[in-house]
Amino acid sequence: GITAAYESVPVGVARSDICRLVSVYVRGGFYLDLDVYLESRPPISKIFADVYVEHIAKSVPTEGVFGEKYTTRMANFAFSAPPKHPFFREVLQEVARRCRVAREQSLFSSDKAILWITGPDVITNVAHETNSSHVVRIHDPKVRSRMFTHLYDGSWRTEEKGTIRGKWLHNLLVPLGLRWLLGRG
Repeated sequence: GITAAYESVPVGVARSDICRLVSVYVRGGFYLDLDVYLESRPPISKIFADVYVEHIAKSVPTEGVFGEKYTTRMANFAFSAPPKHPFFREVLQEVARRCRVAREQSLFSSDKAILWITGPDVITNVAHETNSSHVVRIHDPKVRSRMFTHLYDGSWRTEEKGTIRGKWLHNLLVPLGLRWLLGRG
């Protein structure tokens, strides 16, 4: 399950990705990264999960373990849902599956891997393939830009910055937060 997936992840930012998904799934509500500037109140529904198109790519790599099928890319810097929403249950199931694949193939070595294993690639695929599509609202970039602006700090990226800033914070807060969310702390 997702707890085993979380415990198997050796990278703090991937654990943070899991925690944000678990938080919205368990408690419901709206998640925003710290580098998102709120322009207006986004919708929070008692029925729908709300996800946002980050961008529409001209093409996506389609080969290898990180191969993708969809040029309309979803964000994982902002999303919302009521508690126990089936869309986020499917997202968490896919994260657990990808964590197993990553562990078996030793894939936790690059930023691209993190994007695929626990990041926006998971939300993208589930949003396009989900069985709960009748209860998911996908907001296009124009709608998103009226609600909030993502500053794309990217401070988690190791390949661009050299180290993960705030790693000590991930290592301290993320395990505590997951235990609290799951009622074990």
